[in-house]
Amino acid sequence: MSRWSTDEPINQHICQRIKQRREALGISLKTLARVLDVSWQQMQKYEQGRSIISAAKLHTLAHELGVPVVWFYEGL
Repeated sequence: MSRWSTDEPINQHICQRIKQRREALGISLKTLARVLDVSWQQMQKYEQGRSIISAAKLHTLAHELGVPVVWFYEGL
């Protein structure tokens, strides 16, 4: 069993918030993928909760999406 699980509620919540903000700003998956230097498929995995995003990448996303990192945790 892995130490980290994509099924944990906190990971699913963060993934949903990433997608919510990206769509609200009208930013494509490909654009955010370029910012993180990952494939658009990997970005899609982050949003679908099939891959856990690192703290460093979450920090980069927060900056790109114009929100503080804590925004991804709001509503837990």
